[in-house]
Amino acid sequence: MNRFKAEIVTDGVRVSSSDDSEPYVQLEKYNTTLGGRPRRYDPLPEEIVGAAGIRKMIAHHLVYLPLSTVGATYSVNMHVIRFAATPSRPCDTSPPGLHKDGEKYLATHLLARCGAQGGEVVITDNDKRELSRFTMRELGECYVFDDDRVWHMLTPVEALQANQFAYRDTVTFDLLPDAWKPAR
Repeated sequence: MNRFKAEIVTDGVRVSSSDDSEPYVQLEKYNTTLGGRPRRYDPLPEEIVGAAGIRKMIAHHLVYLPLSTVGATYSVNMHVIRFAATPSRPCDTSPPGLHKDGEKYLATHLLARCGAQGGEVVITDNDKRELSRFTMRELGECYVFDDDRVWHMLTPVEALQANQFAYRDTVTFDLLPDAWKPAR
């Protein structure tokens, strides 16, 4: 996981790397699978996170969000996640089932998918009535949501019949306005 700071400016978005020395900590109520322990991820190499394409992806999402007015600042967390499965071991997701992450906005892009079935994204309203269900299959497909307004989940990723290995890779950006506080 890597961290960035971003500021909405008159002609776009200014994005810079932030301190990656502290572990990512998710509130216990959003992280029941791991019992509130910090999720610890090694940062990606600078040649990846420093790439113009990463900053362009972040800026792309920030310019259209409702809280993005000139002068607004954001903290942005970037996670690259692989869900891998074998025929005898499907990959459940963490946390499994409908959940909230405690972030304001989340944007998830599919990086790769190979030999996999499942991995359906399910989005519900706050009363847990299903609003959408879909499977990302093509490189670059993306979805964005406001975590305060929905619950979401990913169904387990499984290997297709006759495949010995399957995976689904994504990059997710947590987009956190600096003035925003999560609902407690």
